[in-house]
Formats: sequence, structure tokens, C-alpha cells
Amino acid sequence: MPFKTVWEDNEVYQAFEGIPTQLERKKADNEVLQSPQFDTIKYWIVDDTGITEYNINKSQTIDAAAFNIGASKTNKNIYKLFITKNPKIIKNITIYSNLFEETKSPWVVKTFNNLKDARDFIYNNI
Repeated sequence: MPFKTVWEDNEVYQAFEGIPTQLERKKADNEVLQSPQFDTIKYWIVDDTGITEYNINKSQTIDAAAFNIGASKTNKNIYKLFITKNPKIIKNITIYSNLFEETKSPWVVKTFNNLKDARDFIYNNI
């Protein structure tokens, strides 16, 4: 499986590796969104540092954002933190993030270069 999910107190951490497909990304999202723990999480970390090739396009990114924007109506208190240095992934996260802002979704979407910086952000914003 190209991703793993780890649940913590108020957080979920997902790490991707290899060449994830859009279907696998949706499966990962569904794993979080359909969990009873979804209602209480505050931080959702998506670690993309293990991805070796990225082929998800703009249209697929927009679909993913729309799906998550709908979920943001249920739990309005999430910081979704992506970890990557890959320019293609960062470009898609920017599209994703802009849609959240345009629709006034309550989720905050941020990108970090490494897990330490994301964890520091969490620590400083609790």
C-alpha cells in the first residue's frame, strides 16, 4: 500500500510513498473522513516526502479539494499540513489551498519542507 495512516490524540498522520494514484489519494482521504475520530481531530498531516513520482493533475486536485471542502462543514477545526519539497506537489497544494480560501472553508492548509517544521507549527498553535 502506498500510504499509511497513524492516529494520535487530536491528529492524523498519513505518509505516502512511491507513485500514488488519485484513487489511492481518495482512499486515504476516505480512511480519515469516514473514521469516528474525524470529528475530533485538529491536525491532519500528509507527508509526501516518500513520493518518487507524482502524476496527479489539476483536475484531480480540484476534485480532491471539493471533496474535502464538503467535509470541512462537519469538522471545521482542521489544519491540513502537507510536507513536501516536490515542486509538482507544491503546485497542486497551492491549487487545493486556493480553493479552500475561495470557498471560505474553515480549514487551514499549509505546506512545510519537513515533519519537524510541521510538528513545531502544531506545538506553537495548540
